[in-house]
Amino acid sequence: MSDMELAEILYGLASEFHPKDDPDLDRLLQARGIEKFYHFTSIENLESIFQHGFLGRNTLEEKNLEYSASDYSRDEPIDNGICFSISHPNEYMLLHKISNGRKLVLLELENVLDAMRSSVFIALPGNFGSHIVKENFQQWPEKFVGGKGLVNLFLNDPLRSKFSLKSHEPSDPRSEIVFLTPVDQKYIKRIISPPDLEYASQEKVRSLISKLPVGVEFVSQSQELFQPLNWKDSAVQAAYFERTWSPAWS
Repeated sequence: MSDMELAEILYGLASEFHPKDDPDLDRLLQARGIEKFYHFTSIENLESIFQHGFLGRNTLEEKNLEYSASDYSRDEPIDNGICFSISHPNEYMLLHKISNGRKLVLLELENVLDAMRSSVFIALPGNFGSHIVKENFQQWPEKFVGGKGLVNLFLNDPLRSKFSLKSHEPSDPRSEIVFLTPVDQKYIKRIISPPDLEYASQEKVRSLISKLPVGVEFVSQSQELFQPLNWKDSAVQAAYFERTWSPAWS
């Protein structure tokens, strides 16, 4: 089965099992305290996002909208997906790309219930670049859609206890919610840029701030969500490897 055929099957399943009217979705988000999504993107994309919303790459190209891709290396059977992290950004991917010179900012979104009801999504329990995740996805795509897919992001209670994970934190920090239809920009509450004095000129920052909708905060040179990882620390290494999703998790 080709990636495009699998993508079509996935979109059909995600649409069929989309829990837009399911009260269990609201109860699940409330029970886990899930209140925020995070999306990283090039600072060059901000004006377009605030004008057109979050659009998949295919849609951007169909509309002839200029964009700077956040990730050129993704190779997966998802057509036109827009990736978000739950409750906390995927720091492994974010910090790696910033260290390689990518000019990324974090967008923090709220009202996640409305966002999930408004747009078709799938839930990936780990890094989709992993062959294990891909193989399971190809064999059992129904496990990645709807409320069931969302629940699968929080499996393995012994591991969650070992690393003192809060209820709103996915078990694998590289897990994602991938929206397959556009997401409205109205959910954006904060733009957070890394602590780099040369990251963006003050002129550019002032220009961006002047164009932001009322109520959206721009946090410049933030230390909050850009703490470097000390890979010499055994605890950091353990968290990376042990919190990598496995199909054996239950």
